Amino acid sequence: MAKVAGGTRRATPRTMAPRVAPPRVQVGRSAGPSRPVKRFAPMDSRGTDATRRIDTSWKQMPRDIKNVETLDKMKDKGLYREVRRSISRFHSVLGVRETNFVLADLPKKPSTVAQQTSNGFGSLFIVLNKKFFNMSKKKFVETAKEQYKVGWSTKTNKPVAHTVTHELAHALWSDNRIEPRLRQAGDEIKKLRRKWLADKKRTELGYGDYAKKNVNEFWAEVVTKAVHGQSDKYTEAVKEIIKKYKL
Repeated sequence: MAKVAGGTRRATPRTMAPRVAPPRVQVGRSAGPSRPVKRFAPMDSRGTDATRRIDTSWKQMPRDIKNVETLDKMKDKGLYREVRRSISRFHSVLGVRETNFVLADLPKKPSTVAQQTSNGFGSLFIVLNKKFFNMSKKKFVETAKEQYKVGWSTKTNKPVAHTVTHELAHALWSDNRIEPRLRQAGDEIKKLRRKWLADKKRTELGYGDYAKKNVNEFWAEVVTKAVHGQSDKYTEAVKEIIKKYKL
């Protein structure tokens, strides 16, 4: 108790200044014109680095996804670092909203290297399959390069980053998204795909058969090439769509 004239009074407790969360968006500069671009760190809804933490509040995890872990549990740390760099490069080149990454078993889809899930409004999380991402980095690169060799995957200069970027591209846009803005983007993407399908020189440009599967895979493969491969009229077009519709 603090003594005062005429008696005593109860000391007023000191209050702590409110904690201010660190900014989630940093501003950097692009390699081209001196125009600021947004660069997002891979964070979850609480502002925590999502590649090192699992948010247990995720209630929409599909039942076929088992044994979920953070990415730093990957066995080959060289592969882990390459995955982290892939995420950062995507964010710095194109910019992306927050995205959650986890490592898990996909028992019903043993051939799936990674899986992106959404609820119609946005990406919920990206799951990297332990079957592949617990390989050694050397083995993973060999497996990815084989997909280039047989003409399945679109050629890029970053085999590890290819898979991560492909799923991040799905997180930017897919045809199950229902917002009007994304529907408008979809109209342009579908028009671009029709033009691409009619282009007899697309194989010469490095595109693989996977991009022909559907509009979503076309989008993901072209965006991946835009980040890690040779530029062409299709990669430039998807960059413009991302910018125009603020994906």
